[in-house]
Amino acid sequence: MLAFLPLLLPLLQGAEEPQASLPEGVVAQWDGGSISLARLERFLGTTFHRKPVGQEALRHLLQIQLVEREANARGLQIQDAEVLARVQLAEEQSKSAGIDLYAAIADRGMSVEQFQMLIRDSLLHEELVRQDLALTTPPTVEQQKEWTEAQVGELIASSMKSPPGWALSKGNWKISLDELGASIHSALSQTRIREYLEQIIVQDKLEDWAKESRAVLTPEVLQEEIEWRRKRVEENPAFGGMTYEKLLSSQGSSLEAVIHGAELRSVGFLRLLSRERWNDDWFASLEPKELVAQEAKFGEAREVSWLFLHAKKEKTDPLDLDFNDAHKELLAYREEMRLPENFGSLANKLSEHEPTRTRNGMLGWLHRAEPGVIDKAVCETAFNIPINTISDPFRTKEGMAILLVHHIRPRPDEVTFRALVRRSKHQELRKTLVENVTY
Repeated sequence: MLAFLPLLLPLLQGAEEPQASLPEGVVAQWDGGSISLARLERFLGTTFHRKPVGQEALRHLLQIQLVEREANARGLQIQDAEVLARVQLAEEQSKSAGIDLYAAIADRGMSVEQFQMLIRDSLLHEELVRQDLALTTPPTVEQQKEWTEAQVGELIASSMKSPPGWALSKGNWKISLDELGASIHSALSQTRIREYLEQIIVQDKLEDWAKESRAVLTPEVLQEEIEWRRKRVEENPAFGGMTYEKLLSSQGSSLEAVIHGAELRSVGFLRLLSRERWNDDWFASLEPKELVAQEAKFGEAREVSWLFLHAKKEKTDPLDLDFNDAHKELLAYREEMRLPENFGSLANKLSEHEPTRTRNGMLGWLHRAEPGVIDKAVCETAFNIPINTISDPFRTKEGMAILLVHHIRPRPDEVTFRALVRRSKHQELRKTLVENVTY
């Protein structure tokens, strides 16, 4: 692949559906409101400034500035013929990949002239690296990355403490949050752009609802949401015991940033709105079948580990296990364990479900029903054996398993139970808030 193509990968994913006609400078519109392009890009810059995607976009913008400055200082120029030759090569590589290069470029709002300018900058970048490394052949993508990092690494680090409104402001190196947002925007697919637009729309509509209904967003409501998130992270073994605060830090954020951010404010309003939509009368009117379904999802929970083996009804390879083979192996493993304390070490050695194998088979906390999360047979088995007892082998959609229940958490009190049900309705509320919007 061409050395400059990694910068263009977001452009080369194929054209997407054409967008509806909107007033100039407007990217979303509904009865009573709209979102401007400038606002979307400021939102993207502000949201992702200190996160990996924002840091990568900042690095790209700095690379462009760096190349321009260095090329001017050295008097470097790229001839039109070189640009056209590289364009032709890009066309050939795109065609061989089944991609219409120009349709993809247009879909991202980039003109042919802008595309050619990007290629010119890429060629200048290659020449600068070649000169500095005294290369006789074109530099590799890795060499270009290392050269750029050596030049801008310190600037990237300093960007974490930039003043308000700036992604970077150090000496004569300045990039605004608006510029950063525009760069991020140009690299996003229409699907991702739609997701961020919906986030802004939800924020706007919830603010309007709060004014009309005179809803009061108290610190207690925000704290409820933070505690809910803390518990979700704490109980998910995929996070390896990480706290919510550490998770935020790994994502380039912090609890303080979340507390003062628009996203938490919106979720706080969703909590208030869900109390109104799914009030106590709604719970009182639930049919027995509906109540049982809610109890299954938010009532008693059990902390579970498992040991899973792939198995088929009929073998297609000598190394395959059919269900009878897997059943016998799992019985042998259970006998080898002898005590529940040995379950984790053996699951770590023998389980064929890689994500949980590395966590000694730990699945985490399960309710009677986890639709879309895990095989129904796992939940059914977990709720039909005593604590600290290894189950008999049972079938799943992809094989067979045995499991162990470590702990049982009783059904929460009624207030907490209803709060959990309402929290699960947030996505449903979001969908209603973004209906009848033109993008």
